[in-house]
Order: sequence, then C-alpha cells, then structure tokens
Amino acid sequence: MILIIQSGFLIVKTFEKAYMDYLKHHKRKVPARYLKSIPKNKIHYRGLYRNALDEYNSYNSRAELLIAGFAMNDKCLDGFITTYDDAVEVYDLVERKKNYEIVWVKRTNTQEVIPGNFSFAGFDTASFTGDHFSSLCEWIVMPNWLSKPPDDFAKPHFKKLNQYGLFSTLTDAENFLNCYFEYEWAENANCEIAEIYICHE
Repeated sequence: MILIIQSGFLIVKTFEKAYMDYLKHHKRKVPARYLKSIPKNKIHYRGLYRNALDEYNSYNSRAELLIAGFAMNDKCLDGFITTYDDAVEVYDLVERKKNYEIVWVKRTNTQEVIPGNFSFAGFDTASFTGDHFSSLCEWIVMPNWLSKPPDDFAKPHFKKLNQYGLFSTLTDAENFLNCYFEYEWAENANCEIAEIYICHE
C-alpha cells in the first residue's frame, strides 16, 4: 500500500530555535536589511519549513528511530505522522523538547477533521515531501537566496503575513504563489498551499 499524506502531524523546531539557527548559519549571506525584517514580537513563522523530524535522519535519534518504525508500517511519510497519539509518543522521545513543537497540517483541497486541540494559524506555500521547502519562508521570512529576487518582490507579500508568518487568507497565499512561479529563480515547483494548525493546549 502506498501512503499518500493528505494531512498529518509534524514535529518541527520552534520559531525561536529555527530563527536562531538561521541567523547563525546565514547572516553573512543575506543582506542586513532582511535580517531586521522580522520583528521578534510580531511575526513568528509557524509553517512547515522548520527542520521537521523524519524517518531519514538521526539528529534526534530515539525519536526519529520511532518515526522510521511508523513509516515501515504506513503510519508516517516524510515526517508526517498520521495520529496525534503517535506524534506525542515521538515528541516524548525528543531531546531538548523546548526546541520543538507539534503542528497539524492539511492540504487545502481535502475535507479532513481538524483535531480538537489545534487551531488555525494560516496558509503556507510549501512542499508536503522532502524537507518541506517553503517558498514563503525562503523568500520572505527567512531568506537564503541562491540568486537575488527583485527588490520589490517581498515587500507587498510581507505586509500580508499574520503574527505566525503565514497568510491569513487563501487568496493571499494563491496570489503569492502565482507571483512566485512567474520568476525564473523560483526554486521548487512542488510548493502548494498548506493549512497550518498549532496546538493550543
């Protein structure tokens, strides 16, 4: 049986941890004006592109070994865990838990039941496979460019982001993605619109 993920739970780095790692690794590669573009008290990116634990790595060995076991039994794919109980079981094995959180993600064209303890955070433009590359995160929130986009590309879209560094409306997400794919420097054709839900327990 081939597992096709329509929705699922990811264990990702918190914004604080992801942003500190970003500054550590990229601040010499990115223009200083963009490093100042994330007001720490206003926008905390809570989307997919935050180094999710998955079945392919061993940075968090015990947790990811369990994920690999779930994958072998069609209970996980590309880090997406199918049930909340399984996600919690993995999270309990995570080292430095304060650096990680559980999010629930769904494709916009599916009628999935939203878990009761999760609330809508916004729309991301990201891949459901691989490292969950997000064009929104990569080109607006935490840029790491291989080539430089037009100076006026990010600004109008950045103004549409909510406190979670995501688009609040599907229309804004669609407009950004359509605009993004018009440019020759667009990096990933697998990006699609994803609904992000965060735990409010």
